[in-house]
Amino acid sequence: MSSTRQLKTHMKSLKSLQKILKALEIVSTIKLQKLKKKTEALREIVVDFLNILNAIEEEVNIFDFDETQRDEQGRRLIIMTSTDKGLC
Repeated sequence: MSSTRQLKTHMKSLKSLQKILKALEIVSTIKLQKLKKKTEALREIVVDFLNILNAIEEEVNIFDFDETQRDEQGRRLIIMTSTDKGLC
């Protein structure tokens, strides 16, 4: 008799765990969808930025960090990127 009672209790706890796992799955799916939306929004910005870098690189070798590489007036191009979070 006690084994059937234990079995029923065990089945009840398994159903509770299934409900919890389903809720966690829903939450993680929603978080993943939000992250995908943010990534898609940033993709356009990154592609535009890379296109700008490619256009600049055609004119100037921006990835050469040699100190002797300067223009006629002694200047060199430095491109700085940063976030706009207002934390600096």
